[in-house]
Amino acid sequence: MSAPQAAAPDGPDGRPSWWRWDLGGPAGGDLTAAAGLAALVLTLFASLLAGRVLFDRDIGALFHPQAEAFFAAVRAGSWPVWNPFVGFGEPMLANANTQVLYPPTWLLLLVPPATYYSGYVIAHLVWGGLGTYALARALGVGRPAAFVGGAVFVLSGPTLSMVNVWNHLAGACWMSWVVAAAIRALRTCAIHDALTWALVAAVQVFAGSPDMCLLTLAATLAGWGAAHAAGRAGDPRGPKALAAILALAALAGAGLAAAQWLPTLWAARAGSRHALPFAARAFWSVHPLSLAQLVAPLPWAHLPYYSPRAAELFDVWQPFLASLYLGAAAAGLVAAALAGPAARPARRLAVFALLALVVAMGSHTPVYRVLTEVVPPLAMFRFPAKVMALVGWAWGLLAALGADAWQRGPTMSWRRPVLATTALLALGLCAVAFLLRAGSAAAALPLVGPPAPGGAEVVREALVALLVAALAASAMLTAAVLSRPGRRLAAVAAIVTLADLALAHRGLNPTAPAAFFRYRPEILGWLVRDPRPRLFVWDYVTHVLPDEPSMLQRFMDVREGLPAELGRALGLQSYLYPPIAARWGLFGSFDRDLIGLSPPWIGDLAAGVSRLRGTQAYPRLLQVGAVDFVVSLHDEGPAGLVPVARIGTALRVPVQLSAVPAPRPRAFLAGEAVVADGEAAWRVLLDPRWDPARGVVLSEGEPLAPGPFEGRMRVARDDPDRFEAIADLARTGWMVRVTTYDPGWRASVDGRPARLVRADYAFQGVLVPAGHHRIDLVYRPRAVTAGLVVSALAALACGLVWLAATPRAAR
Repeated sequence: MSAPQAAAPDGPDGRPSWWRWDLGGPAGGDLTAAAGLAALVLTLFASLLAGRVLFDRDIGALFHPQAEAFFAAVRAGSWPVWNPFVGFGEPMLANANTQVLYPPTWLLLLVPPATYYSGYVIAHLVWGGLGTYALARALGVGRPAAFVGGAVFVLSGPTLSMVNVWNHLAGACWMSWVVAAAIRALRTCAIHDALTWALVAAVQVFAGSPDMCLLTLAATLAGWGAAHAAGRAGDPRGPKALAAILALAALAGAGLAAAQWLPTLWAARAGSRHALPFAARAFWSVHPLSLAQLVAPLPWAHLPYYSPRAAELFDVWQPFLASLYLGAAAAGLVAAALAGPAARPARRLAVFALLALVVAMGSHTPVYRVLTEVVPPLAMFRFPAKVMALVGWAWGLLAALGADAWQRGPTMSWRRPVLATTALLALGLCAVAFLLRAGSAAAALPLVGPPAPGGAEVVREALVALLVAALAASAMLTAAVLSRPGRRLAAVAAIVTLADLALAHRGLNPTAPAAFFRYRPEILGWLVRDPRPRLFVWDYVTHVLPDEPSMLQRFMDVREGLPAELGRALGLQSYLYPPIAARWGLFGSFDRDLIGLSPPWIGDLAAGVSRLRGTQAYPRLLQVGAVDFVVSLHDEGPAGLVPVARIGTALRVPVQLSAVPAPRPRAFLAGEAVVADGEAAWRVLLDPRWDPARGVVLSEGEPLAPGPFEGRMRVARDDPDRFEAIADLARTGWMVRVTTYDPGWRASVDGRPARLVRADYAFQGVLVPAGHHRIDLVYRPRAVTAGLVVSALAALACGLVWLAATPRAAR
C-alpha cells in the first residue's frame, strides 16, 4: 500500500500550485475552460450549425406560438402583457414562461424563432457549464477538474433533457452562477458581492422558471454547506455582518425582480395554480424503474414505441425528461470524491443529491406528498421530475471533486471504492444487456410485454447504449488499475467520462431540416382569412371522450416511413394542436390552462365542452364562445356541426374540420341582460330560448329588460392589449366582448372610467348609455406597472449603493 500523498501548497494567489500548467496564467486557464465547454456543446449540437432546427415537444407546440404572439404584440405597438391567441386570452408578461423581461427574448424581433432557439440552447449550455466551473473553483477545485465538473453537468441527462423546455433550461444554467455568487457574498460580506448576488438571482427570475429559482435556493444551502465543509466559506465579520449581507441581497434581489414576480403572483392568486390537486402536482414523477437509467443509458423515452403499455410508466406517452443518465464512467469520479481528500463536502453534496432524487420520485414515495402538505406554497410547483436538475447539478460538482482527487494522486484509501464501483457497474451493465437480449429473443420484456411492430429497434438501441456504457466503466477501471497517479490518470478519467456522456446523449434532442417551421399545414387554406377565425381544437387530454378512450394514442400513431418524434411533431403542427394555431394568428377558445394562471371560470368552460358533447347544448356553447370552426380527429357531424373538410396529415387518422352554425361575433351589443352566476348562469346560457347574440348574462351589474333594441358597433382597434369600438345605441345596452374577463383590463366610455363586469360567465361586459360613444379597453394590471416601478427604483438604489461602497472597497 502506498502512503497518502500530501496536497501541494497553495501559490501566492491562493490557488493550488500544481495547476500552474494552465496556458496563459489564471485568465488564460479560464478562457481555455470556456473554449473547451463551447467545443463540447458545439460538437454535440453540430447539426444546428449545419442549418437543422430543434422541434421536439414544447419547442414546436409552445415556444414557437409564444414567440409569434410576442412578436405580434410588439409589432402592433402593444405592451407585451396580454396574449389574445391562447384560449380566450391570457396574461403574457405574468406568465413567466414567456420570458418577456429576459433580455435574450428581444432578439426575437430580429431573428427567426428557429434560429434564435438554436443559439439560445447552445449559449445557455455553455453558460451553465461555465457556472458549474466557477462554482467548483469557489469550492477550491483546480481548473482542469472544475472543467470536468462543468462538462459533466452540461452533458448529463437531466440538463440535456431540458433543451425542449426553454425556461427550465435557462433556470438550470443560471443555478450555479447564483450559488457561486451567494458563496462569494457570504464569504466576503462585501456590499459589491451582495449586489452581484442579487442581480444574478434577478436575471434567473426573468429567465422564467419559478421552479428552478426554488431549486436554486435549495442548491444555495447545499453549496454553502459544502463550502463550509471544504473550509472555503469563512465568516470574517461575524453573524451580524452575515445577516446584513443576507438582508441586503434579499431586498435588492426582490426589488430588481419585482417586475416579474409581482404580476405572476397577482395572476396566480386568481388562477388555479395555488389549488392544484395532488394528481396534477405529482404528474410526471420519476418512476422507480427509471432509476436504472442513472448509470445505464437505456433509451427509456423510446419504450412507448416498443410497447404502448410502457406509457403507463410516464403518465403519458413520454417522460418529462428523456434521459436521467449521469454517466457510468462518471461514477468512478464520484466514488473518488466520496473517499478522497474532499470527502466532507462531497458527502454533503451526495446526501443532498439523494434527497433530491427521492423528491423527484413524486407520487411513488410519500416524501413529496408530505413535503407539499407541510409547506403549502410548494403545492404550486408541479412535475416532480424537474427536481432531477438538482441531482445533475450535484453530480457535476461531485465529478469535479473526484477529478481533483485523481489529479492530486490516488491513494489506496479511495482507490478501492473506485475499483469496486466501476467493476460492479461494468458487470451490472453487462447483466442488463444479457437480460434485454434474452427478453428480446423471447419477444417480450418484463413489465412492458411484447413489442409493437418495429419495437425491436428499441431493444437494439438499448443493447448498443449498454455496450458503450460497459466499455466506459471498464476503461475507468483499467485507468485506475494501470495508470500512474497524477495528471495522466486524471486526463484518462476525464476523457472517458466525457466521451461516455457525449456518446450516450448523441441524438437525445432530435433535429429536423429548417423547412420544418416553414411548413404550412393544409388546413390553413380553409382558415386563414380576414378576420382571423376562432377555433376549438380537441386536445384529448383536457377534453376526454368517454366513448373513445384511445383518442390520445392517435397522436403517437404516425404514418409509416416517418421517424417517431418528427412524425408526431409534424402531425401536431398539421392538426393545430393548442396553442400551435397562434403561429398563424388564429385564435383559440376552450383550450387547456397549461400554467394555472387563468381564472377558474375558464377551466369550467373547457370542462363544459367535454361534458356537453353529444347534447344539443354542445353547439350552443360553441356559439357562446364565438367559435367559428372545430378541429378534431373524430367525426363531429352528429354533434350538429357542419362538416367542411377531411384533411390528411402525418397522423394516420385524418383531421376533421367542422363549422359552427351561426356563431356570434367576438364583440357585439346586447339589449337584454340578466344577472346570474355559477350554475344559474349555465342554465340561462344553455337554455334554447335564450338568444346569446342579443342578450348577456352578467355576474353582477344592471339588468336590462327585453324589448326593442337598435344598436350598431364598429371595431376601430383590436390590438393585443387594447380594444376600441364606436357604438350608436337607441337605448342603454351592454357591449360584450368574448375575451377572458381579467381585472387587469380597464374600461372607459368617452374617456371616462367605466365598470368592467364578468359577462356570459367568463367574458367582458361594459354598460353603454344611449347615444354615440367610444368604448376603450386597455390591459394595464396594477401589478405590472407597480412591478416595473419597483424594479426601476431598485436598480437606481442598487447603483447608488454600489457607487457609495466603491471608495471604501478601493481603500
